[in-house]
Amino acid sequence: MGIAYGFKGNYDKEIECYQKAININPDCADAYCNMGVAYGDKGKYDKEIECYQKAININPDDAESYCNMGIAYGFKGNYDKEIECYQKAININQDYTDAYCNMGIAYRKKGNYDKAIECYQEAINISPDYADAYYNMGNANVEKENYDKMIECYQKAINKNLADAYLANAYYFMGYIYVKKGYYDKAIECYQKAINKNLADAYLADAYYSIGYIYILKDNMDKSIEYCKIAARLGNKKAQNILSKVGISW
Repeated sequence: MGIAYGFKGNYDKEIECYQKAININPDCADAYCNMGVAYGDKGKYDKEIECYQKAININPDDAESYCNMGIAYGFKGNYDKEIECYQKAININQDYTDAYCNMGIAYRKKGNYDKAIECYQEAINISPDYADAYYNMGNANVEKENYDKMIECYQKAINKNLADAYLANAYYFMGYIYVKKGYYDKAIECYQKAINKNLADAYLADAYYSIGYIYILKDNMDKSIEYCKIAARLGNKKAQNILSKVGISW
């Protein structure tokens, strides 16, 4: 019943159900683990960690609780403790791909991109179709300015059915790099795919502007104006300046 309340977003009722289960069986590690997830959904990370620790006290081999505890420490910005928890999860379950991938993300947040890539590779070695690991490896290569490798990783993630939540971003950053490399048709294709995949508002205006700018480079002013108008209406200052200079309203 607690899980059902969680799906409905009623985390207080969810927690109440898990507490009732614990009152009946104080040694129910799963109830503590699920309660921790619910507290995490409420943003109460200290309570979340406390629940996972209780689950681990009951079952020291609870790799999932260690992994979830790592995520909670990550939200608190304590990346060293986050990594420590993932390592404990991996010590229990050496095939725990999510723990390897999450550890990679923690190392990336610490600026250790080589260690991050190493963790993603471990996840891929265990699960060669792990799209999220390829995507995150691409992100780490962005930070290293290894753009060819970034494109390669993003493309592998896309080929392995990367979740829609990340797909638009992958196409957007591929488009950005293709512009830098002078591959304008490929850039337009990627930006358009990003837009079609519901690209986040933070990048949407820039994607339209970038397509418009590419069409300027390709001497196609009609298409450039079409995309710059959309970008300008979305608040992109560069597109607004271009249109203002030629006396076109948006």
